[in-house]
Amino acid sequence: FNIFSMFTWALYSTLLLILRIVWWSLLIGIIISWVAPMSSHPAILLIQQMSNQICKPFRIFLPPMGGLDFSPILAFLVLQFLLIALRNISLESGVPIVLSLGF
Repeated sequence: FNIFSMFTWALYSTLLLILRIVWWSLLIGIIISWVAPMSSHPAILLIQQMSNQICKPFRIFLPPMGGLDFSPILAFLVLQFLLIALRNISLESGVPIVLSLGF
């Protein structure tokens, strides 16, 4: 390994880890909105704020309809596309992506 390949591996690992954290916070935020929508626990409020900020740009394209919010579906699709694209780019560049934390 040289310094450039180690830097790119660290960059890919960091991006994959961030995308995984966003994915899980979105999923947990959706589950919490069903189970405990009026909870005032600080951790639950943090996760709900994170998931709302993730879904905010997608609500422009899919506004809530009849009390149902379909913007997380579009957010999941975009996140999954980014994860797959990042994995493919890393595999093509020869970075050992299997050793990264976000894989």
